[in-house]
Amino acid sequence: MTGVQTCALPISSVLLFYRLLLADGADDFPAFWGSMLFLLSACFFQTHRQVMFINYMPFLLGALLTIKQKKYGRVCIWLSLVYCNSFYYAIAALAVAGWYWYREEGRSFFAGYVKAAAISIGLAAALLIPTGLAILEHKREGTGPEGIFSVRGDFSSVLYSPYGMGLTVVCLYALFLGLRIRKLRADSVFYLLISGFGLAAYVLNGMLYARSKILVPFVPLVLLHCVRVFGKIGKEDGKGYFWPFVPLSFVAACYAGRERFAWIVADLLVLSVVLLLLRKIRAQRAVTLLLLVLPAFFFLKTAETDGYVERKKAEEIALETKNNGNGWITPVYAGQWEAQTGGAPFSVGAKAGKEQALYRFDSIYEPLATGNRDASAGRKKSTMYSSVTDEAYRKIYYDRLMTPVQINNRIAVLAADNPFLFHFMGIRYLETETGRVPDGYEIVEQRGSRVIAENKEVLPLAYLTTDIMEESAFHKLDEYDKLDALMQTTVVNDAAESGGDTETGVEEAEPHMQEREIEFVPFSVPQGLSIEKKDAGVYEITAERKCSLALELAEPVKDEILLLSFAVKNRAGNAVVIDINQIRNKLSGKNAPYPNRNEVFHYQFAEPGEDGITHLSVTLSKGKYEISEVMWHTYAKELMAKRKVTQVQPEPLIGHEILSCTAEAAENGYFVTSIPRQWGMKLWIDGERARMLTVNEAFCGAKVAAGHHEIKITFTSPGLRLGYGISAVSLVLFLAGMFFRQKRNRKLLY
Repeated sequence: MTGVQTCALPISSVLLFYRLLLADGADDFPAFWGSMLFLLSACFFQTHRQVMFINYMPFLLGALLTIKQKKYGRVCIWLSLVYCNSFYYAIAALAVAGWYWYREEGRSFFAGYVKAAAISIGLAAALLIPTGLAILEHKREGTGPEGIFSVRGDFSSVLYSPYGMGLTVVCLYALFLGLRIRKLRADSVFYLLISGFGLAAYVLNGMLYARSKILVPFVPLVLLHCVRVFGKIGKEDGKGYFWPFVPLSFVAACYAGRERFAWIVADLLVLSVVLLLLRKIRAQRAVTLLLLVLPAFFFLKTAETDGYVERKKAEEIALETKNNGNGWITPVYAGQWEAQTGGAPFSVGAKAGKEQALYRFDSIYEPLATGNRDASAGRKKSTMYSSVTDEAYRKIYYDRLMTPVQINNRIAVLAADNPFLFHFMGIRYLETETGRVPDGYEIVEQRGSRVIAENKEVLPLAYLTTDIMEESAFHKLDEYDKLDALMQTTVVNDAAESGGDTETGVEEAEPHMQEREIEFVPFSVPQGLSIEKKDAGVYEITAERKCSLALELAEPVKDEILLLSFAVKNRAGNAVVIDINQIRNKLSGKNAPYPNRNEVFHYQFAEPGEDGITHLSVTLSKGKYEISEVMWHTYAKELMAKRKVTQVQPEPLIGHEILSCTAEAAENGYFVTSIPRQWGMKLWIDGERARMLTVNEAFCGAKVAAGHHEIKITFTSPGLRLGYGISAVSLVLFLAGMFFRQKRNRKLLY
């Protein structure tokens, strides 16, 4: 977002909310007070983080205002704008609008609401239908029954967190106190139910998971309710205003020992003082303003978690693309490079030219930050971070290629220092740092500690081959031999895909993985770390703090990749993190929202130079955990270079093409890619639609006959045409409805 957009979003939202409070009958001061609570909601922290959490807010408030003004014909426009800005919140936005409409009109709201909702969905169908089909196609990270049916006694979805409503105790107090006020009781019950039970969040999340971030759209309604409740305080005898402190005390107890316990106690103290003062003095406005102190301090505390830069530096960090005249496309984050490396921006990122269309560019420097980011927009990546992931692709990435899982979840497909991954996925260009240039890569540009390295020996993302293995044979192998098979052959299910008509011979790969015993020079265990051998091959680790070990191999491993794996069991609640030679594996803690279930840690070590692998630097996280089933394997480096494939020649892309190339096949064989197969893809050979095969369990491929061929892969989002048609029809219906309403209104005037 630009600076103007970053400012415009909260300002427009707050002004619209202020207008909504006035329309609801609030006086100037309560409207101002409520608007300040809205502005200080911790969810607005996402203005510069995950803006999809709140970028729809002005349009949602526009919908609520039109409902209040009884201009129901416009509601569908506002709702469709919500979907187009953040489709994730479509269900929650419909729930917010529906509840508010119901509370304004009673049961008669239903017919108008259904029409408005249907038209709004239709107007945005060009976005919603392809998006919905993409979600249905791919495996979703689910929430277990413990999450769906959980009771959130701490009301964490309401209090403090920027990944929820981000409100403070004063608002939760209003929800409890509203139970005593007859006109507001239904609202209090509804808001307490959706914020206190995981099932509501699960339904609003479209049955993806039970995450509290889906409740952010309810912030305006909760604060509107809060203003209404506090409007009653001081106008009556003041009796019964302290009973909510009983349930609030139980809520506070849930935070005992947690970081925010001090905040909730301070909140309760300030709230109790304000309520006492409101009964004693007449300066109610000044006293009520005290309720803004804690939200303001907490918002500032939340903002401290980010490292902000001055305006000048922020402008330098802006994305730029240059060409240095040597055929290199320049993706740079100028201020970021200068601030962190002390040097000028990179002048290279991905080399211009046709051959670069067949390779990928990834980063192991900041894999999480760059998983979805590409500065040049012309480069291909193997990574992604999304709540829905192609399960077949993720299985290849993490299970078959044994890529380390570095973070709390497995839904993020992130590059790691894994030579098998680099080779198989065609990662020719790699962003890294000087001390972490993988074997086989050479630095082509350096700025401070950051470098771009190139490996010309990786597989292209499209090629021809005759070396294949049937899936039936592949599935009989153990996990290490499967990894070897992917390096040496292409796995096909030809009988299933083409009716058994196989023209190319099927071969079984000769296994090359060698199981090894690795011995170490005796070493000392640092203070605070205990390693106790239990049963055979089982070690219990107790680390009082983060600890490091230096292990020297009794015999160096030369000219080979050393593979290590071991099972991990967590005996405590915290995550288990083990770094070895700067390669990280992590088993998420018991409270992780997306548990990665990474119960087998994999590492691949390959050192450049003649010395080989001589030592392992191990860092162990604090906690208590158990490792077992330790296995070592070696794999000769030269084996990857031995595999011969027939190169294809890339061609410029036109229209919906995602790959275009020419190929010269010396004999019947297979066209193989590392492009994940998905709905909407079509493969064309010599201008005719060809049968697409699944190769290597997840990717697009095809059989090809000997000779010269033009091969293209196109992609069109499934449901896009249907979505356009529905959107067009919905627009016509909306305009027709608006015309007839205006015509009817003119008749009523005369």
